[in-house]
Amino acid sequence: MPASAEWSLVPSQQQRWLDAFALLLFCVLLLALLPWALWLVIALVVLVAKLVWAVRARMAANIRRIGYRDDHLARQWWLQGAADKRPVQWQAGSIRRQHCVVLRWSFWPWDRMVLRRDCFVSDDEFRRFRAALYGAI
Repeated sequence: MPASAEWSLVPSQQQRWLDAFALLLFCVLLLALLPWALWLVIALVVLVAKLVWAVRARMAANIRRIGYRDDHLARQWWLQGAADKRPVQWQAGSIRRQHCVVLRWSFWPWDRMVLRRDCFVSDDEFRRFRAALYGAI
């Protein structure tokens, strides 16, 4: 069993397209189903939500590396941003799919990361990451 491992991360283009499509679909449904005055109020709320979403996405995009270090008792995971390296402990609500992993490290909704295959250098790196994350190594 390796003593440590780390992976470089890049922003997922697939996730950006999915997020943009979901926002567009939401706006089209609002436009079609609600009266104009109510739609304007909700559009303002969506704009504020989009700004919060952009700040969260910028925070997630600042995470450039992920890794772990094995000590004698447990595996300690860490996230590295532009300047700092902070330890994390995965929380309930993390999701594992074949092509996607969603990791939560606190109860705040913005403290999560969606990692898809295209976030890693290669498919093999993604498989290694999943194996390390779920104990197959």
